[in-house]
Amino acid sequence: VHGTAFNDKVVRTSNKTKVDGLVEEFQQLLTVMKHEQRLALFFNKNKVLAIFANYVNLWRDMAFLITIAINIIIISSYSSYFGQGDDDYKRLWEPRFFLQKEYSNTKSTFYTLGIAMIVCAMLVVVFFLCKTAPLILDEAFQETEQEEARSKKKGRISRFFSFLYKCMKFLYLFASNFEVLYFLLFGAFAVIGTLIHPFFFAFHLSEIFVRFPTLRNVVSSVWQPRYAILLTILLLFIIEYVFSIFAYTFFAPQFKGVCDALWKLSLIHI
Repeated sequence: VHGTAFNDKVVRTSNKTKVDGLVEEFQQLLTVMKHEQRLALFFNKNKVLAIFANYVNLWRDMAFLITIAINIIIISSYSSYFGQGDDDYKRLWEPRFFLQKEYSNTKSTFYTLGIAMIVCAMLVVVFFLCKTAPLILDEAFQETEQEEARSKKKGRISRFFSFLYKCMKFLYLFASNFEVLYFLLFGAFAVIGTLIHPFFFAFHLSEIFVRFPTLRNVVSSVWQPRYAILLTILLLFIIEYVFSIFAYTFFAPQFKGVCDALWKLSLIHI
């Protein structure tokens, strides 16, 4: 995964830029390889866990196939034709397998497939976190020799705040990692789709963006400049807010009562 990420983001304008990129990522790649070696040794000693870890791609493929099956059943089973109650209730809570009236146990089908989905998803999520979380933890808590020397001279209160800062850094790195967020949502939506409503399984179709490199580049083109996009949206809100103040001050009669509160006018502009 990390090798693929490096291959995607390395600057290829010249041989020098490629070598510079490799040098910059060398330490991170070395850390990743050492961690994966430790995992391999651990699973070699624990054969039962190795059965699940060695077939993580199989669990992921099974989850993808179950996702396709569930969503095919969803799109061809929900209507307002069957069941009791008003149309809103029937179209949301009275599915019939491929619109066949006699198949009233469609919910049981969704539940059975959902349980299988939860099992596969959790195996994938746990294995992914085993590979990724320790690396993020190491990045958050690593110190240079000079920082270690300074830490030894600090008092207890200073060390406590330093530890608290590193914990916050770990949470930030954890939450800003696209793959971590994706796989956590992958597992969460499997549970929600099973226990609350099958429509939540539509989220798992996003696996197609992760599975195929061409589509993954489309997602990366939005995710990598996310801070610039967020700042652009913030700038848009500020501009709309300024225009709302201008309209509230000088053009209130033209809004015919909608302009009785500035926050309402701001929402209308946005």
